[in-house]
Amino acid sequence: MKIRSKLQGLMKRFGTCQKGGIAILYALSAVPVFLAAGSAIDYVRYFANTTELQAALDSAALAAASAKDATNEERVAVAEAIFIANLENGALSDADITCSFEIEDNTVVAAADMDIATSLMKFAGIETMRLSIGAEIAVPGDK
Repeated sequence: MKIRSKLQGLMKRFGTCQKGGIAILYALSAVPVFLAAGSAIDYVRYFANTTELQAALDSAALAAASAKDATNEERVAVAEAIFIANLENGALSDADITCSFEIEDNTVVAAADMDIATSLMKFAGIETMRLSIGAEIAVPGDK
């Protein structure tokens, strides 16, 4: 009981003290709050890039699958051209993106990978975030 009352008195004095104790507490808590806010900003950028990259990959795979009377090589060439065209005016126009398009069993298999540089998460030692997406589109058969 004696220890509890001493702790309560200490906490009460700490809360009412005007000698800078609260400023130290706020200064110490500012670092994790800053890192959490920075992580949120970097993840918003990550998901925005994911959306843009996925849309470009999906449309390229759809264009390749819907190319009528095209050989597999022609389908891959169409997919690559559409993918590049979709990204050239967007936020990812200068990004280093690795993409691949293959035709396997009448299916267009597309994949894209890139590293996104972080801005505020660097303070926590996280330099990049890896973004990997994929899509598979069936080539329609002759009817």
